[in-house]
Amino acid sequence: MPRPARVPSPERSTPVALWSAIVAASLGLAALAAWAALGFDRGPRPAFLDPPAEGGRPTAVGPKTDPGLLELAGSGSNLPLTRALAEAYMAGRPGARVVVHESIGSTGGVLATLDGLVDVGLVSRPVREDERARGVHVVPYARVAVVFAAHPSVPDTVLAPATVLALYGGESTAWPDGSAVRVLLRESGDSGHAAVARVLPQFTEVTERAYREGRWPVLYQDLAMQQALLTTPGALGVFDRGAIRAQNLPLKVLALAGTEREPAKDLAFVTAGPPAPEAARFMDFVASPAGRALTERLGYVPIGSGA
Repeated sequence: MPRPARVPSPERSTPVALWSAIVAASLGLAALAAWAALGFDRGPRPAFLDPPAEGGRPTAVGPKTDPGLLELAGSGSNLPLTRALAEAYMAGRPGARVVVHESIGSTGGVLATLDGLVDVGLVSRPVREDERARGVHVVPYARVAVVFAAHPSVPDTVLAPATVLALYGGESTAWPDGSAVRVLLRESGDSGHAAVARVLPQFTEVTERAYREGRWPVLYQDLAMQQALLTTPGALGVFDRGAIRAQNLPLKVLALAGTEREPAKDLAFVTAGPPAPEAARFMDFVASPAGRALTERLGYVPIGSGA
């Protein structure tokens, strides 16, 4: 399996206050430390992951100087599948180099693409009209089920909607065996929470009240949620089934009973205008029979490509 070559990242100071705010909200020190501990070579650390320079001026990487290196960044929900697809693409295309950067969120992925910092953004929420107006081109590629995941010690296997609302609202604080429930929230506006709310509308009201009351810890990255669920006895949180399957995570998935459909969200690539040649070749592979078969094998549902 060829690894992407390391290339130097040119530096350029740019007053991009909104970009800095998005990155600050998306990245946590604990999650970054955990990622580094994995020891994977994902290519050069992009400057947009660095904290603001002294004086509060954010830093940004300059224009891309290596047209042969395909760089992707965005939502953590996309990363397990996209990394697997990128590895398969490189394995079948000698000389191809793809770097999938750490999570910077869907909005961060859109902004990084529009600013020319990466070739392809990764989003797990619908692209907004104002983003489309700036020339964002959207290519959906997979749908993933959103589930309630729990620490392996949790005794339950099914959650009724009323139980979900009671747990997140704090009315229920223990599992059937008497062990404590540790609810873990994602940030307001998270795509997974939004998917649950589409099938359980009261979920939004309950979680918004939990935010106001500071009832539960709030995690800002998929990786942070993943590690918290794995290491916290009694933990419960919203997560992606595909990420569990693709990474063989020993988490318990609790079925949501009494709803007409399963919560799900779509994953998409975004580019600033039509995809450049190397990005288009990668997307063609993702939409090919081999790419779709890999997507299905990892627990995702392939969906058609189009803007």
